[in-house]
Amino acid sequence: MRLFRDEPLHFLLITPKITAYPYPLSFKMLSGGELPTVTPGFAYISASLKSIEKNVFNLNLEFESGDIDQIIEEYIVKNDINVVLTSGLSRHFTKVKQVVDSVRKLSRNITIIVGGGLISSTPQIAMQALEHADIGVIGEGEFTVQELACALRGQRELNTVTGLIFKNGTDYILTTPREEIKDLDSLPWPDYTGLGYDKLIDHIRSVPVVCGRSCPFRCTFCYHPSGNTYRSRSIDNIIAEIKWLKETYAIDAVHLIGEGLFLKQKEAYELCEKLRNIGIAWSCTMHAVYFEDDLIKTMKDSGCISVNLGVESACDRILKSMNKKTRFNTIENALQLLHKNKLSIDANFIFGDSQEDLDSVEETISWWRNNRIYPIDLIMIMIYPGTVMYKQALERGLIKDEVSYLQQNCPNINISRLSNDQYRELEMRLSAEKAFYTYSPAHFTIEQVDLENRRTKATYVCDCGHSGEVVTKGIMVSDAFSCPQCNQRYQIPFHTIYSDSFARKTVENLLRQHTKLAFWGIGIEMQIMLRKLDIQDMDTIFLIDKDTKKQQIKILGHEIYSHSKLQEEQIDTVILTPLAQNAVNNTIGSELDRYSVNNVVQFQNLLRMIDEDSHLPGRIV
Repeated sequence: MRLFRDEPLHFLLITPKITAYPYPLSFKMLSGGELPTVTPGFAYISASLKSIEKNVFNLNLEFESGDIDQIIEEYIVKNDINVVLTSGLSRHFTKVKQVVDSVRKLSRNITIIVGGGLISSTPQIAMQALEHADIGVIGEGEFTVQELACALRGQRELNTVTGLIFKNGTDYILTTPREEIKDLDSLPWPDYTGLGYDKLIDHIRSVPVVCGRSCPFRCTFCYHPSGNTYRSRSIDNIIAEIKWLKETYAIDAVHLIGEGLFLKQKEAYELCEKLRNIGIAWSCTMHAVYFEDDLIKTMKDSGCISVNLGVESACDRILKSMNKKTRFNTIENALQLLHKNKLSIDANFIFGDSQEDLDSVEETISWWRNNRIYPIDLIMIMIYPGTVMYKQALERGLIKDEVSYLQQNCPNINISRLSNDQYRELEMRLSAEKAFYTYSPAHFTIEQVDLENRRTKATYVCDCGHSGEVVTKGIMVSDAFSCPQCNQRYQIPFHTIYSDSFARKTVENLLRQHTKLAFWGIGIEMQIMLRKLDIQDMDTIFLIDKDTKKQQIKILGHEIYSHSKLQEEQIDTVILTPLAQNAVNNTIGSELDRYSVNNVVQFQNLLRMIDEDSHLPGRIV
C-alpha cells in the first residue's frame, strides 16, 4: 500500500453494478427493490471527503452501460485516480469484488478501500475473501475517510486511525473500534453529484432520506453496520434536507429511513406537521408497537402514502425466536389501521427461523391465504454475517468456511427444524403461492402483452369503484400496483387467461420432434408455466438454472439441474424464460453454443389466450 507524500490524492468512489441489466434497460426489465438506485451511504462519504479534498469523483455503475472493466479504466485514467473507494452488503460480495479486481488488474499502485456492511460484519473474513483490497472501513465512514486521507499523505500513522482493518504483509491489523457518530446533524448532507441521481429521478421521483442510524430493536436476522445505538437526526435537519431535495431535483416523494423514527411520540407528530407544510408524499419504516389510530390518521393527513411494516411471521413462537418484541395480534392491529386509513403496505413473511417447522409454516401461509387484502410478500430468510442467526449457523457447523460462504453471496442455508428437503421445497412453494393466491381486482381485462419488454397492459375496476388502466411488468403475473384512489395494492394473475391445453399440446409436439426438452431459467413465470403444463408425467423434460440456490430443488417431481445437464442428456432444444430470452449480453448465446443447443423455443410460443378470437380483446405482440 502506497503513501502519497509527493503527489495529490485523487479519489474515485465506485458504486458496484448490482442489477443484471445495463442502464436504461434495467428500468424496463426490473421493478421494486430490484431497480437501480443511488445509495445514501456513498453520497454521505462523498460529501465528507469533498469537505476536505478537492479531487473527489463518483462513478455509479448502475447508471452505465458497456464493459465494466473498460468503464472503470476510463474514469481512472481520465481523472488520474490513485485511491478507489467502494462498498456494499454481504449479499453483494461478488459485485464488490468485481470492482476491486477490475481496479487491481489495472494497477497495483492504486490504493483500494472497501466499506459497508460487507466489511463491518466480519472484517478479516471479508478482507481475505476480497483478496486485493488494501484497507477496510469498519462502521460509519464519514470521519474515518477524512482521517484516512491524512494517513495516506503520511501525515499520521495508519494504525492511529480508528475503525480500520488493513494489510500488513500476509496479516491484517485491526485498529481501535471507532465510536458511533452521536450528532448526525453535524454531518454534511449527502452529495449526489456524479452518482446518477439525475438519471434515477427520470424514472423514480421518490428518493431515500436517512433520518436515523442503527435500530432500537435487535431482531436475530438483522445486522446494522452503523452501530448498536439508535441515533436520530433532528426534525429540523431532516425537513431542511427534504426541502433542498425538492427544490434541487423536483422530487415528488421521499422514503424516510430510520427504524426508530416514531420512538418518541411528540417528535413523530412534529415531523408529520412539518411534512404537511412541505406538501410532499412520503413513506417510512415502522414497528408494529408504535401504531396508534390517531398517529396513523395524522401520518395520512400529512402526506404519508406507504408504510414498510416488519411482519415476519404469523406464529408467535417464531416472532419470539426472532426477538421481534411483539405478538402477532399487535401486527394484525397495525395492518388493520393501515388498511383502514388507505395507506399502502410493504411487508414480508420470512421463513426459515431456527425454530421454524411445518406447523409454523402452515400457520403463517394459512393466515396469508385468508388475508390477501394485505400485500405481504413471502420470502426465505437470508443468513447474513454479523447477525444472531449467522452465529447460530456457525455454532451448529452449518457454515464450515466463512470465506467461501461470503464468496458465494451468502447462499440460503437451513437453520430451521425443517428437513433439508422440506426447506428446499418450501423455497419453490413460496413462488407458487404468490402466483396462484394473488389479490386481484374484481374485474380486469388484458389489453395487450409485450413479450419483448415483459409488460402487460390491463384495465381494471378497484374494490373502491375506481376504473383504471395499468401497464405493469410481468407476463404470467403482474407486479404489484396500487389504486390511485384508495392505495389498495393488487397483483393480476395474468396466467389465468392463457390456455393450459394449448401450452401442453405445444410441449407434447416438441417432445415428439426432439424427444427431450429443457426449460431454461426457473423463475416465477417459468414456474407458473410448469404448473399450467402439469409436467409430472413428462419424464423427458429437464429443468435448468445456473442459480446454485435452485439446483436440486424439485418442482412437480422434476429436479432443477445446472447447465451441464444439457450436455449430459444431449438436449438440443430449450424453452427460455422471458427474462432470459431478453438478456442483452452474449452470455446466454455463448452458453447455448457451448452445450450444442440448436433449437431455442420462445416462451410466447406456449401462450394463447382462452377464447382468443371471441370475448377477450387482449393481444400478444
